[in-house]
Amino acid sequence: MKSMTAFSRETVFLDGVEYTLEIRTVNGRFRDISIRLPFHLRELEDRIRPAISTRIDRGRVQLSLTSAGPESKKPNLQVNLELARQYLDGFNLLRKELHIPGDIDLGLFGRLKDILVVQPPEEDLERVWENLSEGLNRALDSINRMRMREGRTISEDLWHRVQMISDLTEHIKGRSDVVARAYVGKLTERIKELTSGLEADEDRIIQEAAIVAEKCDITEEVVRIGSHVRQFRTLMNREESSGRKLEFLIQELHREINTIGSKAQDAEIAHWVVDAKSEIEKLREQIQNVE
Repeated sequence: MKSMTAFSRETVFLDGVEYTLEIRTVNGRFRDISIRLPFHLRELEDRIRPAISTRIDRGRVQLSLTSAGPESKKPNLQVNLELARQYLDGFNLLRKELHIPGDIDLGLFGRLKDILVVQPPEEDLERVWENLSEGLNRALDSINRMRMREGRTISEDLWHRVQMISDLTEHIKGRSDVVARAYVGKLTERIKELTSGLEADEDRIIQEAAIVAEKCDITEEVVRIGSHVRQFRTLMNREESSGRKLEFLIQELHREINTIGSKAQDAEIAHWVVDAKSEIEKLREQIQNVE
């Protein structure tokens, strides 16, 4: 089991340039990868994204790559003066012919296409990627180690709470058997009181009381909770990502406990149901952190 929260930083040096790679992962229902790269290395995104996808199944991933090095490695800003003059002549002509007042704003030229052009430094992308990919793998290794450490802590807490739900269910089951027998007895006596002085089939009275009591039976819910608990533990022990499946099981556990609560005809059972719901909510909160 892995947590979805971690951070890692790696540094790679190549030809006097320092590349700093940072990866941060946080909770997320699905896998969402955000990548920020220097302008001249933007083509590497198509290689970085699948590399991350093969190592992280779920959560928000934020990767940032920065570079610092010699001036020769800096982007170059080029100004197309000839094109700017043509634009200026065109604006002056428009102002004169259409009688437009005011001066021409210098900021206007910054919004025109191809006047200011940023030329990225020349890079051997294959060579850069060869070195960066090693740093990326180290960063992902570090991220996953951290996620696994936190995942073990979460797993211990989940295991403890699932056991508490299982124990509470056993208490409820044991109590419900006693309550059901008492309920049939009370119901039978009540029916006899209401039919006092009338001809009534005692076997039929008992049968009808049993039918009514059966509607309060929680055996199926208890069995399904046991099945969900076993499946929950199995998923926790698997290596692959199981967060979404665990979320579904928590929904099913909540559904069964709710049904038991609606059927309960006993204050003590109702108290255990409240305790079980509390543990399920804590499970739900923790699962939000699991890949």
